[in-house]
Amino acid sequence: MNRVIFAVAGLAIALAMARSGDTSGPTAVPTIVPTATAVPQVPTPSPMPVQEWNFEKISVDGSTVTVSLHVFAGIDVGVTINGKEPIRVETAIPLINFVFEGVPTDEHPVVVLDAVGHKETASVTVEAPPSVDIVLPTWLAD
Repeated sequence: MNRVIFAVAGLAIALAMARSGDTSGPTAVPTIVPTATAVPQVPTPSPMPVQEWNFEKISVDGSTVTVSLHVFAGIDVGVTINGKEPIRVETAIPLINFVFEGVPTDEHPVVVLDAVGHKETASVTVEAPPSVDIVLPTWLAD
């Protein structure tokens, strides 16, 4: 009977220690405390503004090239051909015409760039004027 009393007493002491939160005894269970890990803050980039212009057309008349842009809002936009600025700019909102005169015969890059950073490229070909052969009557040739 002593053994049963001793076993019941030991069990009661173990339960009392577990309920009291005493973790110094041999039945101690380590307490795991989670540590907060810092998540690095990544800055969210601001969205780029919407492009406020579109190519309307590029026309060639001899050595004169006109680049027409359709503009939706007032924005600073520029056009170059071979890195050269236009001779004049004709504003007839919503169209802006960039006029280049004396463009040599060849294919040339066209670059449109606005103040916000939108950029588009195209190319234009200026062809040589057609040669005209004149046939003279034989009586004028003499």
